[in-house]
Amino acid sequence: MSDSRTRVDEALRRLAVLGERLPSAARPSLARDSLDLVHALLDEIQRATASVPVEQAVQALYRRLVPRWHFPMLNDDERNGGYEAALAEHVRPHHTVLDIGAGSGVLAVIAARAGARRVMTCEMSATIADVAREVVAADPHGEVIEVIAKRSDELTPDDMGGRADVIVSETFDCALLGESLLAIMRDARERLLAPGGTLIPSAARITAMLIESDAVFRLNRVDTTRGIDVSAFNRFSTASYFPVRLFRHPYEVLSERADVVDLDFAHDDLLPAVTHHELIVTKPGVCHGVAFWFDVTLSSTAHLENSPENPTSNWHQAVQLFDKPLPVETGDRVAIAVAYDDTSISFSRSGPRISHVRARSADQNGEAGG
Repeated sequence: MSDSRTRVDEALRRLAVLGERLPSAARPSLARDSLDLVHALLDEIQRATASVPVEQAVQALYRRLVPRWHFPMLNDDERNGGYEAALAEHVRPHHTVLDIGAGSGVLAVIAARAGARRVMTCEMSATIADVAREVVAADPHGEVIEVIAKRSDELTPDDMGGRADVIVSETFDCALLGESLLAIMRDARERLLAPGGTLIPSAARITAMLIESDAVFRLNRVDTTRGIDVSAFNRFSTASYFPVRLFRHPYEVLSERADVVDLDFAHDDLLPAVTHHELIVTKPGVCHGVAFWFDVTLSSTAHLENSPENPTSNWHQAVQLFDKPLPVETGDRVAIAVAYDDTSISFSRSGPRISHVRARSADQNGEAGG
């Protein structure tokens, strides 16, 4: 066997192993690290041979590594228009703009079109950064844009020629915090933002409600099928939240809506925290879990949200199921703990359900004791 054939076979073996270990779309940073490895392997294969089947195999792997959500995101006119409005409001001709998480390079181009003197955009995947360079080079405003293949926490003001007047980022998932938004904003404002500079987004809120939906519950749980007990498969169910298009499934809203997280990216410490809330039940039923979504402030006139009333958003709603369904009655209070950190947010019941009868009795006793 020739040396080139040996190198091809070894590269294909490594690609096959990598393909078996691919992370899910919920782990974008790990996926992009894997994508860079595939890029290096592709270079190795191309040096060895111009085999068409090899190229096809690599392209198929690329398609697995770059999640499909990139396409609805890029086609989300509400998202793109919101950022365009925010950048038009904040960018001035003398400004330097830093775009964190270049992706396709679209936000960098929008910032340049808004009149920025200079735009830096960083992308942690060298492979995706190469594509962003192509997009930038094809645009008439591309001459003021530089694409840097680095994570934002690896950037220094020297890399940028000084701190940025405006920092813009769209690094959030359906639950807002799953793509390290807190860590990114905390680090960027401390090291990379000029005094008096602007962060886009500037603030965000997460809202939650209790839901009943056997259909949504069964997206992540199973008991029997065709008379076969397959409940053992529940060990693979998702313990954390997962994305759901609520309008596609029958569901009932069982509680009032509650704002459970409020963030000011310019002034809050943006550190991990736990908040406690009571969700008041407004309709009797069987509660399967919590549905939640975000509302992000981009500027005085632009915001993005993925509430159930916005079915066209590229972001789904987020749902976290309880371990066991919870029967509830109107007036009950369900105590919820909301814990979040740099990469996740989770909901858990933080106490027993307080029935409306016991709650009313306690209120009456309190009045009598006063």
